[in-house]
Amino acid sequence: MLWTGLGVTLLDVVLAVVIASGRTASQRRSYRLGRTGRRAVAEILSAEQTGVRVNDQPLLVLKVRIQGADVTPFDDERRVVISDLHLPLLYAGPVPVLVDPEVREWEFDWDAARPGLAVRATAAPAPDERTRADRLAELDSLLQRDLVSREEYDAARARILGEI
Repeated sequence: MLWTGLGVTLLDVVLAVVIASGRTASQRRSYRLGRTGRRAVAEILSAEQTGVRVNDQPLLVLKVRIQGADVTPFDDERRVVISDLHLPLLYAGPVPVLVDPEVREWEFDWDAARPGLAVRATAAPAPDERTRADRLAELDSLLQRDLVSREEYDAARARILGEI
């Protein structure tokens, strides 16, 4: 019984170290791209659902073409977890990305992506038939269930209240 307990504990520690190192590498890449990455846009060639959800957000297989003023265009395919709030941006037109063209490493620049801009450039958005109160109630529900961050909540709430 003692050896089984020690084995399970050791397995837990190894798993925690692997997860932490992967997360640290991801944060290091994001920091580096934020400081030295070049701005470009990603044209979404295809987006396929995998049927897997991570933290209640879909894992997609994206095929993209990345291009920019000082970036040689290239295609890439990647599995990416995308927030439900960012999903509409994938279908609205080119999405801003930060790129390291030397190693062809990239990530979405969600801070630079503004939901209304790309949609207005391609087509007029469909009017929302719900009342502002209903939309605010739904937004409150999403925040309570931790499906949106506080920043996303504040931005969406300000946008809804700005329509008054």
